[in-house]
Amino acid sequence: MMSAKRSDVHTICVRRLIAVAAAMIAVMTLYSAHAAPVDVRFPEGVSQGFLVLRGLDGKKLADGELRQTSAGTARLVSRLVFRFLDGSLHDETVVFSQKPVLTLVSYTLLQQGPSFPSQLNVSFERSSKTYMVRSRKDGREKEEIFTGNLELPPDVYNGLTVMVLKNLPPGRTQTIHIVAFVPEPKLYEVEIHPRGRETIHAGELRKQARRYELKPKLSSMMRFFADLFGKTIPAYHVWILADDIPAFVRFEGPLSTDGPPWRIELGAPLLGGKQ
Repeated sequence: MMSAKRSDVHTICVRRLIAVAAAMIAVMTLYSAHAAPVDVRFPEGVSQGFLVLRGLDGKKLADGELRQTSAGTARLVSRLVFRFLDGSLHDETVVFSQKPVLTLVSYTLLQQGPSFPSQLNVSFERSSKTYMVRSRKDGREKEEIFTGNLELPPDVYNGLTVMVLKNLPPGRTQTIHIVAFVPEPKLYEVEIHPRGRETIHAGELRKQARRYELKPKLSSMMRFFADLFGKTIPAYHVWILADDIPAFVRFEGPLSTDGPPWRIELGAPLLGGKQ
């Protein structure tokens, strides 16, 4: 009986420690936030493109499609969909404006299927400051639902990091914010570091691409609790064409906070055939 009581007390203490740690991380992140929206040097327009998602070993996992459409005179809608060979789905939609700076207006994300450790359905909106998260871990029948208010700095760029990199002047180090879902939303500062150039090939054509590393900016205390509870976002890398017209080349990193690193590259549709 005494052992059971001690176990209950220990469980309560651990839960309180986790709650306090999460609150400290949220507060410290909020206080460290500073507004630094990115100036738009290359405005986006209506477009459509095709992508391929692979493992780092080169094995194809999913086919992707990126569509950008107009939402009135001042906004665009960017939707990225990956349909996996195993039936999984990644469906991400960002509404944004770009005059004179890049600004996220609203965001939705759906991740489901065996390729994702957590089944996730999230949304948040700048004007209403509201968010909704529906999350289910693999093997769990009960779905967790979180709703509330979230104050977004001007430089929150979920789903817009490629556009951020295309608009940064060469060599610029920048800090932006990303909302990570663990599963409740947490606001992280993310540091963007240029890591030099690499040669890319398109048939006989050779070009240069700038490689960027993006990683969460954590204080020592935040890093300790993040490592302790496994609630952090990993670094990832993006390659952007180093030309007078910048363009996406490659992405490497996870698409979810608890998922493995993957690679995204440009796809080329074939007329009357299969890839």
